[in-house]
Parts: sequence; C-alpha cells; structure tokens
Amino acid sequence: MSGQPNPKDLLVQNKGLVIVYVVALVPVILWFVVIGGMQSATTDKLNALERNSTTLSGFVRRIDNPDPENPVYTRKDVEILTERQTLYQEEVGSLGSVVEARDKPLERRFGKFEKEDKIDTDDFNAELRVQLNSLAGPERYGSLLRDPAKPDDVFTNDESASSDGDISTIQKRFWIQEALLDGLKKGGAVRLAHDIEFLPPPTEEEPAYKRIPVRVSFFVAGRDVPLVVREVLAREISFRVVRMKVEKSAWTIRHDFDPQFQIQLDELVFEKPVYEVELKEHAEFGDWTRWVPEPPLKVELEVEAFDFKQAEGQ
Repeated sequence: MSGQPNPKDLLVQNKGLVIVYVVALVPVILWFVVIGGMQSATTDKLNALERNSTTLSGFVRRIDNPDPENPVYTRKDVEILTERQTLYQEEVGSLGSVVEARDKPLERRFGKFEKEDKIDTDDFNAELRVQLNSLAGPERYGSLLRDPAKPDDVFTNDESASSDGDISTIQKRFWIQEALLDGLKKGGAVRLAHDIEFLPPPTEEEPAYKRIPVRVSFFVAGRDVPLVVREVLAREISFRVVRMKVEKSAWTIRHDFDPQFQIQLDELVFEKPVYEVELKEHAEFGDWTRWVPEPPLKVELEVEAFDFKQAEGQ
C-alpha cells in the first residue's frame, strides 16, 4: 500500500473535530434558509401594507372631501344597496308583468287561427269580414256603426291583408277598433260620424313600444264627453289621448204630438245657448229630457294605442 492516509481513518481519527465543524455550520445554513425566507416574506408583507396604506389614505381623503360621483361605501352602505337592488328587481319584474298584460290584447288572433303557425291571407280576409260584420250586429255596436240615414254603410276600417306582415297589422287594428267601440258604447256615445281612421305612424321610434295612431269621430251629449274619454282609456289596450276637437253638430228635434214643437239647429260655435225651452206644468210630461234632450256634440278624438315590444330572449 502507498503511504497516503485513508480518508475513512482520518474521519475516525478526527471525529471530534468534524462534529465541531458540523455544529458550527448548521446555524449558518439555518440562518440563510429560515431567516432569509422570513426576510423575503417580511418584505412582501411590508410592500402589501404600504399599498393598503396608500389605498386607505385615498379613502380618508375621499371621506374628508366626498365626491358624489365616486363615493366611499361602508359595509352598511353595501347592505342597503343590496336591499335596494333586490327591491328594484322585484319592481321591474312587476312592471314587466303589467306591460305584458297590457300587450296581450293586441297580440291575440281570431279564435280559428290561435293554434296555427302560418295563416293563409285569403282565409284571414274571409274571417275578418265575418268579425267586422259581427261588430256591426245589433247586439254589439250596430247602433254606433250604422248611420240611420244610410243603414247599409258601416263605419269600420275596411282593409284586406296581402302578406303575413299585413295580417299582424290588420289583426291589431281590428282589436283597436273593437276596444274603441266598447269605450264609446259604455261612455254613452250616440253613433260614429264616419269611418274609424288609422293615421300614419310617427317617424321616430320608441325603444320599448310602437305607437299606433287612430282617429274616431262620434256624436255624444256634452255631459257624456268626459265619460267617453274615461271609458276609452279604461280598455285593456293602452291608449293615450293626443287631441280632441269638440263642436256643435247640426241637430233637429220634432214633436208632432202634444206638445207640438220643432227645433232645428245648424252647426254653431259655443258662444250662445243652443236653445231654450220652458215646459209649464212639466210634471204632466214626466222626464223633461224625453221631450227636449240635450243636443249631441260632434267629437273628433285622436288617440295612440301602445304596442309594447317583447324583451330580448322572450
């Protein structure tokens, strides 16, 4: 063997010295591992605290000088705003239900077409004639729609469909006519003056609804004008009164039996009485309005029907 010492023998011979070196080296390693890691974590924490301090300082400045457009919200504010959001969503839901209910009367179809995906225009036009004739029946609105002097003329909007788009438009116009006639009848109107007219739509379009303008002219006693307007606005279809023109109409009353008299009036302005009548011992004649009724006025009423648009996704 060579004269070089064996490393193992050296370790055994210097075991005590090796232990001392190891004991001295371990704290150094631990310092680098533990203390160095702690310093890194501490530095991260300090940086985070500095950022939070800057944010909090900004909040303090905003609290001292409040900005209505950029407020500082506390936990209580968040709770209140959350409650308001819930209430708002409930109110919007309720409003949506009201709008949907108001729109349903315009979205209906004639009964025979309710379950059909596509409607033939000829079939629709034939059914439309049937439904218009039904409106003019004596049990419905015949007294309003027929001129006594021309009983064959019916004052309805008479049009025909030539496409699917026309079907939708004319169907809605039919329901609008029906609702107007119902309001006029319940309000006490005497009869229509001429056909119900659908006017050109407005040029500007609303985001949530479409306006359908219509004009209806009718005769009615002066005392019933407010009632007619009220009844029109009380229909299921949403209407808005745009314009109303009131004028005296030509009018004649003639009694060929006792007491005999005749009153004939032309169209007049509202600057003088229509007529004056005094019935002596009128108790003998009963209700004076049977003898000298209030002369009717001619009213031209322009309204807009609201056709609400369905929300996206419905």
